[in-house]
Amino acid sequence: MEIEKTVNDFKNGDSQAFETLYKEYYREVCMTINGIIKDESDAEDLANEVFIKIYHKIDELKNPSSFGKWLRRITVNTAVAYIRKNKRTVLCDDETQNIESIYSTEIGDYKELLPEKNNDR
Repeated sequence: MEIEKTVNDFKNGDSQAFETLYKEYYREVCMTINGIIKDESDAEDLANEVFIKIYHKIDELKNPSSFGKWLRRITVNTAVAYIRKNKRTVLCDDETQNIESIYSTEIGDYKELLPEKNNDR
């Protein structure tokens, strides 16, 4: 309930409320991004980008009680956009794949992403 009040205060122009949200969520945002992009330094830069987006888009948040979900979605989208922009590869299910292949594959083509089974047993 306290986070809802803080979000509402921020939406009403309270800069201290934004600082409170930043302090409360910055580490979690960094860890989430670093888990996706595997680069601590860039994760910190991207975390700051996330909070800049939050600052400018807070009025788009309709329900303050869903702030955490909204923040996570912005965080993940920011990390994925970074990977796409930089054509970075990521570790996925013990196989290294380009993130573009993961997101551009049609649902029916998912079998192409799976390792071949050895049927010589």
